[in-house]
Amino acid sequence: MLRREVLPEHTARYARAVERLGFDELWVVEDCFYAGGIAAGAVALASTDAITVGLGVLPAVLRNPAEI
Repeated sequence: MLRREVLPEHTARYARAVERLGFDELWVVEDCFYAGGIAAGAVALASTDAITVGLGVLPAVLRNPAEI
């Protein structure tokens, strides 16, 4: 799981390390105080070759449908 504490500028490096270590999946989560899951997931996907990236809880009440 991509921890919220991972700074955005380190997301790509973190995702590549997860893939290099042999993991098949990387999960990104959101909660009431962190709304960067979609962007972090996109960075992880763009930075890796074969890993599956999943989005955990996406609090819909905090999102504008036009953003999703």
